[in-house]
Order: sequence, then structure tokens, then C-alpha cells
Amino acid sequence: MTAKSFWGNFFMVIGGFFAVFCGGCGAIFEIYAFTHEKTSREDYFADPIAPLVIGGVPAFFGLMLFLLGKWLRKRAVKNV
Repeated sequence: MTAKSFWGNFFMVIGGFFAVFCGGCGAIFEIYAFTHEKTSREDYFADPIAPLVIGGVPAFFGLMLFLLGKWLRKRAVKNV
């Protein structure tokens, strides 16, 4: 196993965990925001945006780590 292959696998695993767990947490809060009773007009706009910002940014970061790992792994296999 080369260093590129190792780091590619490492980034894929860590990025996958980031994307799944942060995105899953954001999805749970998003479902809660849509099913919970709204008390004011501002709640309709604030509730769906907060989980996307709080959970979406780390999920996007995890997706980028996953893609970086996939790219590194492909390069490692290509060079062997």
C-alpha cells in the first residue's frame, strides 16, 4: 500500500463519516422543522435555513474530503 493509497482511503472514510453524520443530523432537524408547529411567520423562514447552514457546511466539507480521497486513490492505482 502506497502513501497515496493510504491517505486516499483515510480521507474517504473520514469524509464519508462527516457527510453521513452531519448530513443525517441536518436531515433530522430539517424534518423536525417541517413537522413542528409554527408559532410565528418568521419561523417558516428561519427553521429550514438553520439546519442547512449548521449541518450543510460540515457535510459539504466531508463530501470534499471523500472526493479528495477518491482522487488520491485513483492516482495511486494508476501509478502502480
